[in-house]
Formats: sequence, structure tokens, C-alpha cells
Amino acid sequence: MSGIAEGDLTVEEAMKSTDLTNGNRIAAAGIEAAIRVLTDELDLGKDELVRIPALFTDLVIDGYPRQDIVANLLPAIVNGVETGTGVYLAVRPHGPLDDTGNDVFAHAAETAFAAVGGRIAWVEAFEYGHDSGTVGGEIHCLTNTIREHVGEPWWRA
Repeated sequence: MSGIAEGDLTVEEAMKSTDLTNGNRIAAAGIEAAIRVLTDELDLGKDELVRIPALFTDLVIDGYPRQDIVANLLPAIVNGVETGTGVYLAVRPHGPLDDTGNDVFAHAAETAFAAVGGRIAWVEAFEYGHDSGTVGGEIHCLTNTIREHVGEPWWRA
């Protein structure tokens, strides 16, 4: 895969895409609303949230009653699994490549996780985990995990 997601879009083509522009605008508004709830209701500081890149597309379904819905164009790093060991499992994002051939989405996520003492273990599951199997479910839909909630909340442990 050489371009953005399966469509082999170039970054220039992606920047001109109305579906991507609208999808990212809708998603950004929803993400900011969710962050307000998290910071207000759970008393989280914005410094306790790890921001990672994502790319969304406007999802238009004829006759569907909900409007302004989006889907991940690239595998969603956020739909991973925290292992409890400081390692986060995520589907490799298949984002655009920089001049050295590195995925800019993966690099940005690795940098963000490293800043809070974590690291990402990439799982190659694009075809099943993102495209055809769970259609955007990623690692959390491909795995069964059991967590025991004791002591401090996980975000403060």
C-alpha cells in the first residue's frame, strides 16, 4: 500500500477531498465535545489525555436518519487495547509516508505515547481489522480482554 488507505490517495488529493474535509470537521467537533465531558465529569486535566492522529471521512448513507456521521479512513489507532504493562496494541495505521519512508501517523502516535511513558506495539491487521472483517473496529474488536477495576482509576494509576 503506497498511499492513504486503500484508495492510494496522495496527500494532495486527500487535502482536496470534500468527504475528508467534512468528515474531519464533523469528527473534530465530536472529539472536542467528548473531551469537554471527560474533563468536566471525570475531573481530568487536558494534560492527562493523549492526542493521536486520525483521518475521518464523511459517511453518507441514503435514507439513514442520522446525519453528520463519520468513519475512519485509516485504521483508528485509538481503537486499540491497553495491556496494563505500558504497551498499547494498535493496528498499523497505513498513513502517509514522510521523506524517509516512515508513516507520519504512526510516528506522531509513538511520540505522544512516549511522552507519557508508554509505547505502541503495532499489529498488522489492516485487511481484516479495518477493511473487511470488522469494518473499522480495529484491535479492540479483534480481541477479547478482561480487566479488573481495582484501586485508582486507570487514568491515574
